[in-house]
Amino acid sequence: MTVVSQSGKPFRVRRDPPVLSVWDDGSVRVAGTRVLLETVVTAHEMRHSPVDIARQYGELDVGTVHAVIAYYLAHAAEVDAYLELRRQAGEMNRQEALVRWPVEGLKARLSERPKAAGAQRSR
Repeated sequence: MTVVSQSGKPFRVRRDPPVLSVWDDGSVRVAGTRVLLETVVTAHEMRHSPVDIARQYGELDVGTVHAVIAYYLAHAAEVDAYLELRRQAGEMNRQEALVRWPVEGLKARLSERPKAAGAQRSR
């Protein structure tokens, strides 16, 4: 839609492209980047400014960071529910990893590696 301002110059109202995209793995990312939604939301919650967030993640510009934060603020309940599901999935993955690769005795197993490698070299 285009309107003419009082100065006579045209002003066009545009619909911006979506600020977020869903990847095949189910993660929500800033559109056109690999930056996760939770990365920007967490930085925002830690009181980082949009300028600082954009500087930290070179793929983002300040306007995009503002757009992601605005989306989060407008849809906080849905985003918070999504983030909680991501946290739960992450915790499940962590628990599965601990079962698969227990940390008990890890230091001893790691210290044995150089000895075993040395024994193989001396053959």
